[in-house]
Amino acid sequence: MTRDSQARLIERIGHPAWCPGDDLELLRRRDAGEDLTSIADAMKRNSEEVVQRWIVLRFIPGIRVRLAEVQPRSQPYSSVGGQS
Repeated sequence: MTRDSQARLIERIGHPAWCPGDDLELLRRRDAGEDLTSIADAMKRNSEEVVQRWIVLRFIPGIRVRLAEVQPRSQPYSSVGGQS
């Protein structure tokens, strides 16, 4: 992923309360069949937050691959170029 395409991805999905690693965890757990309430519990987040994040992420083509390329994955999007 080029820096420009990474920046566009972060602009599109960036949220200061989330980081790329959290998004990947949410997507991987959902892919494994976990329900959103269980995912929220495991991630120590409010169920509504997780549902809203899932709604944003699920329609972005290639999101899993794109998120895996974002570095650093453990810092909030505001730290890796997203909006705060």
